[in-house]
Amino acid sequence: MEDSIAMILMRYDGSFRNHKEWNDGNTLDRIEWLCQMALRVADDGFQLQPEPRRDEYIAAINRWYKRRASTKWTPKETRSLKAVLDLHTTDDEFKVLDRYYSANIPISSDYRRRDVVTLLNNWSGEIDRARKWAAIGSMQSQAVRV
Repeated sequence: MEDSIAMILMRYDGSFRNHKEWNDGNTLDRIEWLCQMALRVADDGFQLQPEPRRDEYIAAINRWYKRRASTKWTPKETRSLKAVLDLHTTDDEFKVLDRYYSANIPISSDYRRRDVVTLLNNWSGEIDRARKWAAIGSMQSQAVRV
């Protein structure tokens, strides 16, 4: 039982073995702690099936920050991504953010987040910033056409 709950938690947050309660307890203490953590995971709506949206976000963010697809995310990044997924970003919002973070912007006017956790923790604000950037870009291209 301990091993199956541990596998679930490793998928959710592989850092559970670093917790003080895990390292200090005997087997019964560990099982109790794992059950409490598993209940917390269940309350958060954790699903064992990988979410396609999650994989799409990870791939895009890895691309934006020039990371390899095989790069492991830190537990902090994973938790922040879970919070972002709970925001239910629309496809249009994600597309504008993707264009913004994939664009070649001169360093003097580049205000994009430099760190994955910072981006994820400021997700809604970054969507707003990307929309503003897209609007300015479309206005400049219309001015050139006229």
